[in-house]
Amino acid sequence: MYKNNTQIQKGHKNAKNWTYCEEDDCFICPNGRRVTFKKYQNKKNPSGYEQSFKIYECEDCPHCPLKAKCTKAKGTVKLLQ
Repeated sequence: MYKNNTQIQKGHKNAKNWTYCEEDDCFICPNGRRVTFKKYQNKKNPSGYEQSFKIYECEDCPHCPLKAKCTKAKGTVKLLQ
């Protein structure tokens, strides 16, 4: 089932504005491409607290006409959730 997330901040860069598919654990970017779960990653913040993040990666970004609106990344879009 696909559902739209509530718009928290305006713009394409905020994945909370993208459609999320719970069954497939993926987001649908503004250009209709799948941004799928790849792995878990742990990071420590400056105070030493370790947090676990889910890393999502777009299936195909390099030639997307909306890429500049979604990310500053040189490769594919990667999301931390």
